Amino acid sequence: MIVKGIDLSITEEFVFMELIGKKLVKKPKIKIGNSKLYTMVSIIIELVLMDHIKIDENSQLIMKNPKLTGIQYYDDVLDKIKSKKTRSIRSWMEYFYTHTKLRNNIFNAVVDSIIKKQAIEVIGSSSKKDYSDYMNIGDMMIQKIRAELLEEGNIDENTMYLVLLMDSNKMLTSYFSDYEYKSLVEKMEMVYESKATDTFKIIKKAMKDIEALSAITVIGDLISSIG
Repeated sequence: MIVKGIDLSITEEFVFMELIGKKLVKKPKIKIGNSKLYTMVSIIIELVLMDHIKIDENSQLIMKNPKLTGIQYYDDVLDKIKSKKTRSIRSWMEYFYTHTKLRNNIFNAVVDSIIKKQAIEVIGSSSKKDYSDYMNIGDMMIQKIRAELLEEGNIDENTMYLVLLMDSNKMLTSYFSDYEYKSLVEKMEMVYESKATDTFKIIKKAMKDIEALSAITVIGDLISSIG
């Protein structure tokens, strides 16, 4: 998505909404997704779209082009995939979940990229950062989703993947009414049946496993924090 000359990747859009999305919420809801885990999923999706890796029919990640991209958060994931045996996307998510420092470093690299592009402004102290959406990019993202999936706009592939990630991470219901959300999901199903590529269908299928894993990790983190 290009807004006011700033080009954000799918992953940067997803993390952007994680950073500032609470300020756009229409109806607060309990969120049960794991955003840092889904950031890893988003990076893998983009590496698939860039033809560096592919996901086969068994949800295994297969290396296609090991050449680095020059973008840190892509290359950190690409390097890790190159260094390990072939495994499923769920297995990779389990790996990133158990390697907390690596996951946090990759997430922070995405945040740093967004800041360097001047899409958000950092406010507050270094120990307690907050972010200002001073160009209203978050609202533009929501309106883009609305225009493409609730109205009669052309549906961009990047929007499809962003919506898939946000919905799987239980973010969408906070930005749309119940009626709008139902219509949005119905439209996504229509797109899935009629226009979606094989890659999109394979990724959407893999998301079911990721949703289950994400819910388990959130519960596990909650229990750990109580203990």
